[in-house]
Amino acid sequence: MKVLGFFAPVTLLVLVLVAYTNRYVAGWKGGEYAYAFVIVAFGAALVGGVLRLVAPQTRLGSFGMGMFLGGTLGVLITIAIVAVFTAALSNLTF
Repeated sequence: MKVLGFFAPVTLLVLVLVAYTNRYVAGWKGGEYAYAFVIVAFGAALVGGVLRLVAPQTRLGSFGMGMFLGGTLGVLITIAIVAVFTAALSNLTF
């Protein structure tokens, strides 16, 4: 169940990335896709943590652990992207 829990948020994160690259949602700019990515990442980590705490020794708890790990991966990717943009903008000269 951990594998299914892990791939649920990872699949959603990949779908947000694919939607961004192909501009599937009319009227959305890059910011809306970024918000969707962050919400999926933090939401999966939060929901996975709650599932793990509520039912630790069940299949639902195992699913929650995988979901927590997938959400944490998304959060780490978000932090890395912010760090790269911050470093790039700090070296920008006018």
